[in-house]
Amino acid sequence: MQYVPNGWKFSTFEMNKTYLSHPACSFLDINLEQTKGTFIASVLTVILNSVFSLITATGNFIILEVIWKAQELHSSSFILLFCLAVSDFLVGLICQPSFVAHQIAELVDSFSVYCTLRPYHNMSFALVSHIYGSGLRLCSPLSKSRGKIG
Repeated sequence: MQYVPNGWKFSTFEMNKTYLSHPACSFLDINLEQTKGTFIASVLTVILNSVFSLITATGNFIILEVIWKAQELHSSSFILLFCLAVSDFLVGLICQPSFVAHQIAELVDSFSVYCTLRPYHNMSFALVSHIYGSGLRLCSPLSKSRGKIG
């Protein structure tokens, strides 16, 4: 028998049969054994990611706005900063909120919602990583020219 935070007891076989038979969840690791320490760590992670998501999105939006509007900042070195700010902005706008959503679903034992949200979080992380890498590849030849852009 296995203790679950909501107070119910299930056998491992029943839990696997109930939750892991969901098609979107067959390849995900779901930790059903939650201790007090992991629960506190998850709650703190949700709170910190929620706060830093707002700070990250807002701060990087301001950086993007300033670089976009100020003509004197249209040099190749600021293109790198712009690309980094775009990827960080997307982290604060997409990745962190999707992480918070699937963590909350896990905390409240809503595994069908968790199994639906987790792949979207993974895809958003992959997308932002790709944008970051593309920005670095774009800036490498531009930094060699050291010329003004636009």
